[in-house]
Amino acid sequence: MKVLFSVILLLGALYFVWWGYKHLLRRERDEGEVIDGVACQICRQGLPREEVVTVEKAAGFENYFCGNCIARLAAEYNELVRKGEAPPVYTDHTLDGNDEGMTRYS
Repeated sequence: MKVLFSVILLLGALYFVWWGYKHLLRRERDEGEVIDGVACQICRQGLPREEVVTVEKAAGFENYFCGNCIARLAAEYNELVRKGEAPPVYTDHTLDGNDEGMTRYS
């Protein structure tokens, strides 16, 4: 009787994991729900897709980052560089889209 109960419990747990994984991948949405944009991965603010930076991960998943979060992270990293706790990535940062004259380090 204990074996039968254990098998049923194991099958139930496996079904629950399968069901959750299936719905996580599918990310079903209500038919009436309209999505105009995406949410930033850091601040979760909804923005149009044209106003975020898209970073594609393995398996086709994408992460989205807004300009405010990118600027804040850049400022925090610059502070670490000034303290000598991190190596410089660029000699100077330009967040206005003009990247002429930027020196890149590997």
